[in-house]
Amino acid sequence: MREATAGDEILPLKDPRVQANPGYLFIMVLSRVVVSLGSLDTITTRIIEELRTGDYLYLLDFYKRINHHQTHAAPEGKES
Repeated sequence: MREATAGDEILPLKDPRVQANPGYLFIMVLSRVVVSLGSLDTITTRIIEELRTGDYLYLLDFYKRINHHQTHAAPEGKES
């Protein structure tokens, strides 16, 4: 899994599946940021949909850890 870009989180919001069911957002986001899964090199929303609940929750937790729990403070002496 790679770190998400702003586009990874914003572009899926335009998808009709997300507009119809906001819970689908993280399925789309994970399909964009998971770069491989086992022997699979191409990850689609269908693959994420078919994960067991525990596996999906593990990926979701890992996504949140690497993307939302980072310190965004300016380096010392370089405050903006």
